[in-house]
Amino acid sequence: MLFILISLLFLVRYQTSLMYYTEKELLERQRNQFFRLQQFLREKKIDIDDFCDLIPGSCSLNRINSIEMVYLDKNSREILEIEKEKVEKDGLRVIKKILDPSCLQYVKQINKTADFSEPSFILSTFQHLSHDPIAVIEQNRHTYKWCFSSKKKFTDNLTISITQPLDELGKLYHQLEKVLEENIFLKQNFKKLDTLTRREREIMQQISRGKTSDQIAEHLCISTHTVNTHRKNIWHKLGIKSYAELIKFSEHFDLL
Repeated sequence: MLFILISLLFLVRYQTSLMYYTEKELLERQRNQFFRLQQFLREKKIDIDDFCDLIPGSCSLNRINSIEMVYLDKNSREILEIEKEKVEKDGLRVIKKILDPSCLQYVKQINKTADFSEPSFILSTFQHLSHDPIAVIEQNRHTYKWCFSSKKKFTDNLTISITQPLDELGKLYHQLEKVLEENIFLKQNFKKLDTLTRREREIMQQISRGKTSDQIAEHLCISTHTVNTHRKNIWHKLGIKSYAELIKFSEHFDLL
C-alpha cells in the first residue's frame, strides 16, 4: 500500500510540474487520471479520499446524466466547510451553490443530453465555480473561477469528474479569453443544436467529415432525397448559410 501511494504521488507531482498548453493535452492528462482512479478504486487498493488527495483539482461522483453530486473530495469539502454526509444527502444543493447561476442551466442541459453508454466517452466543459464558503453564501460572483471539467462513466449509475482551475494550468490560463469566447458560443448555440433530431445530428456529423449526400445515404441506408431534406432542416434550425459555419458548430460541439 505504501509503495502504491508513493508511486502515485510521484506520478501526480511529475505531471503537475509540466506545462499544458492546449485543451487536448489537458483532456489527455485527465483521461489518464480517470483510468488510474477507476482501476485503483475498483480493485479496492486505495480509499477514494486518499486517492483524490493525490489528484490536482477537485474530484466528484455524480448521478449519471445529471449534475447531482453524491461525493466530493475531502480537500474541497474542507474548503467549503461541508460534511461528507451533507454531500451524499443533498449533493444537488451543493453544486447549485458553488456553480455560477449563469452556467447552471447550460451545464444541466449538456449533462442531460450526454451519452455515457460508451465507456470511453468523456464530456468536457468549462465551468464558473467558487470554492469560497463566504462567497457561496453571499453569491459573490467576483470569487468564481473558470475551471476545466471532464466527466466520464464510472459505474452504471454514476459518473466521475475531475475539475481544475484554469489559473493553475500555466500558460493555459493566458488563453482564458479564447476559452470564454468558446464558452459563450456554446451557451448561445446549445439550444439551436438541441433542436436537431438524432438523425439530423448523425447526418450533420457525416457532412462535417466531408461525406457527400450519396455517401451518407448509402451509409445510413436511406435515400439521397431524404439526406438532402435533413441537410436543409439542419441549415434552417442552426441558422447557418455556409459549410464553414457548420464546421464551426461541429468543432465547438465535438461532432467531428
